[in-house]
Amino acid sequence: MRGPEPDVPRGDPADARELVLALLSPAPVPLDQLIRAAGLPAWQVQSVLLDLDLEGRIERHGGALVSLMARGNSGIERQRSRLISWQPFSLT
Repeated sequence: MRGPEPDVPRGDPADARELVLALLSPAPVPLDQLIRAAGLPAWQVQSVLLDLDLEGRIERHGGALVSLMARGNSGIERQRSRLISWQPFSLT
């Protein structure tokens, strides 16, 4: 039998998103530091980061670092620019 559920703040997801976005910058920050600064449960911060990652708004770095993607530098735009600038080589 499980014990009582712990008191976990369950605020508005939009508020959590705004808070995490406010704490992020183009400079990479450690994930655990971000979670502590947000004062939210780790699962909630990870959920916000997943949404931002899927939108191409953040970049994940080695060592559990995360940063806000500079405007105009999303992953999709980077891939598109690589495809546009790619030139096939000639065998002749």
